[in-house]
Amino acid sequence: MYQSENANRTEGLRTYSAEQMRQVVNDLLPFFDFVRLVDPEICQVVHLPQENRDPEPCYALWNRSRKCRNCTSRMALEQGKRLAKFEMMNRKIYYVISAPVLVECPDGKTKRWVIELVIENSGRFSNSVLEEGALIENIIASEHELYEDSLTKAYNRRYFDERLFCVQDGKVREMVFIAADLKDFKKINDTYGHSTGDYVLAQAVRLMKKTVRAGDSIIRMGGDEFLIVLNNCNQDAAKRIIDNIRKAFKDDLVYDREKGLYATVNFGISYREHFNGEEALIRSMYEESDRNMYLDKKNSDL
Repeated sequence: MYQSENANRTEGLRTYSAEQMRQVVNDLLPFFDFVRLVDPEICQVVHLPQENRDPEPCYALWNRSRKCRNCTSRMALEQGKRLAKFEMMNRKIYYVISAPVLVECPDGKTKRWVIELVIENSGRFSNSVLEEGALIENIIASEHELYEDSLTKAYNRRYFDERLFCVQDGKVREMVFIAADLKDFKKINDTYGHSTGDYVLAQAVRLMKKTVRAGDSIIRMGGDEFLIVLNNCNQDAAKRIIDNIRKAFKDDLVYDREKGLYATVNFGISYREHFNGEEALIRSMYEESDRNMYLDKKNSDL
């Protein structure tokens, strides 16, 4: 069952008035390349009252069209403490500090936001290091390790727990969760050995990735259990994707050629026409897809 291990923490955080926070930002600007307030829950830059500016997604600063995989500001807010990371843009390296703050707005509501301090660090590294790309490659590799399953190259459970599959731009959209479980996988492992089992898992993910779109997510939830997340997708399209995955497994996931045995999979769908990325909704959809997957497994055994 789905459980979030992160809890939003506010104890110990200082509360600022909107005017005080505006002054803090202004005081810090001379020392950093960028200083800004962000709301990681909706991936938006925060413009304080009296700042007449259009809404903008926080990830646009890094020339991205969707939220960062390693959203340090989100983790800082959830953990209630300052965190930092490296970011890269146009072959330059930036050091990003994220510090959670409480801001009391003129309407009396207290908002939980994050102040981001960004400073360019590329000048601190030799040109030879940057040209060789060793440092950049190491940073990229370490970020991938945070959210990538080493065996299958699917996303891992941490990617799911931090809700990185959500496109959090404040818009409501259609969403499909598909729980997928390899049938009789333990029997494959016991009969043919773990090397064959590893091949089946890795090949299964490769085939699923070929079937879904670039903006969708394949997440290994544990063992031979996966979650396929389809953004802006309806139930009919999801069923076609499932049919295509079944066919791909039959054609390209044969693990015993002499007997003509290929891996099969059970699926369970959960669909919402109005998905807003809320924690309770994610939990509900995951549990529903999981239940439907077990119903599919039970019916296929009859």
